[in-house]
Amino acid sequence: MATKSTTVRLAGAIKLAPVQTNAFKDFVNSTTIDQALEIEEIKVENGRGGGGNDDIDRRVQSLKLMISARRASIDLLEIALGGPVTKVATGAVASEVHTVAALDAEILLDNLQDMSVAVVVIPVVAEGEPAPDPYELGVDYERTRIGIRPLTGGAIAVDDEISVAYTKAPHLRIEAMLRMAQERAVLIDGKNERTGAPWVGMYHRVSFPPAKNLKWYDGNQFASFDLEAEVLIADWITGDNLSRMVKVLVGDDL
Repeated sequence: MATKSTTVRLAGAIKLAPVQTNAFKDFVNSTTIDQALEIEEIKVENGRGGGGNDDIDRRVQSLKLMISARRASIDLLEIALGGPVTKVATGAVASEVHTVAALDAEILLDNLQDMSVAVVVIPVVAEGEPAPDPYELGVDYERTRIGIRPLTGGAIAVDDEISVAYTKAPHLRIEAMLRMAQERAVLIDGKNERTGAPWVGMYHRVSFPPAKNLKWYDGNQFASFDLEAEVLIADWITGDNLSRMVKVLVGDDL
């Protein structure tokens, strides 16, 4: 009987779920998904002459997944930046106080601003004093995409306290590097494009550190979030001939 074989060209989606659940959701488009195995070897040398080894034993030292994500999502940012994601809704900021450290230098606001709504910048005055006249846009300060810039020659001076009123634009806030190990179950829902048959990889417990490489800017490419995660032992899986790390299902008729 002839041996069955087929060429394999894999494509597909990566999906994540909380560990020990069967509730997988699409992650993001990934241009590469690689598995890397490191093996620990214990050898007994051949002491009878002629070289070589008399025996060898091997076990897994580490199993890693490398994922290059080329789209952004809340789930991706939470893992890649190692921190919780908070949705900030639109709304008015009545008074955000800043001290002017330098002129012609940008002051970053605490939130992203809605550029379609005017800002109002005024001096900070003591309680009970009359409300001051607002500073003049284009004369005393410039408005930027993420803040304001006090101008030389205007009425704002170094060390002045100013109050900025503006409207928040909807945005995401991520406090990064607070979660250095986030665990997920990882499902690779792939198929052999040559035959249409499914190829599935199920990693039961995977620990994600923040992205090893994050390209903030590459003028010729989309942003890339390069994740390198380690597959851990799923100690709730017991029984003979059951892997506690990864299970692979192959639909091709081999």
